[in-house]
Amino acid sequence: MFPCHVACHADIPPRTCLLSSGINAEYGGTWKDGKREGGGEWIHKNHKYVGGFANDQPHGEGKYVFAHVGCEQRGEYVTHELPQTNEDEEEEPTIITVAKWKSKSIQPLAVA
Repeated sequence: MFPCHVACHADIPPRTCLLSSGINAEYGGTWKDGKREGGGEWIHKNHKYVGGFANDQPHGEGKYVFAHVGCEQRGEYVTHELPQTNEDEEEEPTIITVAKWKSKSIQPLAVA
């Protein structure tokens, strides 16, 4: 995990906070038990992801917006379970859940 700072402000609706991380990204959206959950925006320098989150990871339908090139990519995050072998063969394998982006379409941004 990366170091981060969470700031909750009085002018933002309850359960909505901003997360700033060491990867120069911010998250604005809902939280549950200290994890990103529900709808939100994960804002990076050159793009942002707008969509759902579950268990602190992007999840389900969403889109990546690339304002600097004038397009957006719609798709969904699909979770996959990856078994990790343990050094001790008698233990059950550890299961890690990984979210993978599946692109569905790319379209120009609507001009307002």
